[in-house]
Amino acid sequence: MSVGIDIVSIDRIKDILDKKRNSFLNKIFTVSEIQYIKEKNYSPQTIAGLFSLKESVSKAIGTGIGKVSFKDIEIYHDENGKPRVELNEKLKTFNIVSIDVTITHEREYAISFAKVEFKSDERSIQVPEELKGLLTKRNKDTHKGDYGKVLIIGGSRGMTGSVTLSSKASVRTGSGLVYTLVPEQLETIMSIKLTEEIVKLAKDNGKGHFIKESLEDILKASKDKDVLAIGPGMGNCTDNTYLIRETIKNINLPLVIDADGLNALSKDMGMLNHKKNSIVITPHPGEMARLLNKDIKEIEGNRIYYAKHISNKYDIVSVLKGNNTIVSYKDEVYINNSGNPGMAGAGSGDVLTGIITSLIGQGLKPFDAAKLGVYIHGLAGDFARKKQGEYSMIASDIVDCIGDAIGVVIDE
Repeated sequence: MSVGIDIVSIDRIKDILDKKRNSFLNKIFTVSEIQYIKEKNYSPQTIAGLFSLKESVSKAIGTGIGKVSFKDIEIYHDENGKPRVELNEKLKTFNIVSIDVTITHEREYAISFAKVEFKSDERSIQVPEELKGLLTKRNKDTHKGDYGKVLIIGGSRGMTGSVTLSSKASVRTGSGLVYTLVPEQLETIMSIKLTEEIVKLAKDNGKGHFIKESLEDILKASKDKDVLAIGPGMGNCTDNTYLIRETIKNINLPLVIDADGLNALSKDMGMLNHKKNSIVITPHPGEMARLLNKDIKEIEGNRIYYAKHISNKYDIVSVLKGNNTIVSYKDEVYINNSGNPGMAGAGSGDVLTGIITSLIGQGLKPFDAAKLGVYIHGLAGDFARKKQGEYSMIASDIVDCIGDAIGVVIDE
């Protein structure tokens, strides 16, 4: 939101009208406005109010008169006589949602006030140069198959929220098709939770979590997909390490590993040496400490070093979450500047997993997808904070704001 206030001397307008009425009116006002002024018998009070209001609107937009002209802003009145604003095509590119205006007169002055609401306050956001152009506007002649087939594997009894958030985040980020593979005991609850996503089932022998026999269904579901994410809500089941190892060894797809998938990975880091394609890991500091067998304080005190270290050692993309999330691939490092403390809550990381997975599925290289993903994630969190506040925002609020964040990135 932005406001603009202006005050104009009515005597000044009288003086101008006495000297050069027609040239002044034609320079400042549109044909419709001049007609309204004529109906008011060229009242200096009326003209001063309209003149002042154009100034207020230009200030609230952030340009002032100069970058835009007086005639770019047209004042009209509704059936109740209340002033309203119509902007020309040039100013409609400013992503303005609404303009509220008032005019008042105080003896010798006309005073105006304008309040402009912008779509997500996009004007004030500076997208990092290295992220510009990674995501572009879509061609008109496209279909859902052009935007990636995503498979997200996760969930267990009592932990369906994580995989739901990842799946919904992938859809909201623009994936054409999102498949969610869960233990078969979760079919009913996941069919209720997910609408746009396609629910797939893995054998669980009635246990409500993945088991070794689930591997067959994982391998089958991965066929013809573009990217796979694994881990959200899987729980700490004994068979998870086996499933992660066999997934890495047997599936030739870009892979995003998060949450319980990372906990399983930490028990056998050597499985990364058998990968067939790019891998992105998204640990928070505690998970990174387990992966590297280090103390959390050691990780927190040397975030860039360890993000680069694990990336170089295993030839993977590492995303070390936290304030100023660090994305590293070999010797390249990106430090994110979007996001806020309100995102430090359950499910936020699952949303990030869904975003990164979606971007890879849409054709971005894993390192680019991770960089852009953490930025979009943080920016969506910033928009969510404006709507809900840092204390009240939840992970699903971040999902709901992904579209706002993508709009900023693409508009750049």
